[in-house]
Amino acid sequence: MLRHFAFLLPLLLAASSAANAQCLPGQPEVVRLTGVLERVTFAGPPNYESVQDGDEAETYFVLRLPAQVCVRDDDQGVVSAASLQLLLEPGQYDLFRPQLGKRITLPGELWPAETGHHHTPLMFTPARGKTG
Repeated sequence: MLRHFAFLLPLLLAASSAANAQCLPGQPEVVRLTGVLERVTFAGPPNYESVQDGDEAETYFVLRLPAQVCVRDDDQGVVSAASLQLLLEPGQYDLFRPQLGKRITLPGELWPAETGHHHTPLMFTPARGKTG
């Protein structure tokens, strides 16, 4: 049994390292991502479960990627997502609105969700002035 474990351990470590090596860098590094820009409504306070059951509606722009991406985070480990909620300043919504439903490429920073208002496992802050 111990021989099998000794044989498998290097393989498991190599697989883990390969998976982590494929993750994208998190903030403050800038990455370029391509996906379809969508407007999505999520359930907000008080329960963050259902708008139909009385939770406040929170509408955000989301970049839907063709495949999952991941970021390695010191606190949360590897965080993966194929849909990224965009963290925009109020004036940026007007800049991005014409791009809704379109495939766009954006530079920006990836980071793990931190609050109940962050509705995707990974968040994306587009570089200022860039709308695809």
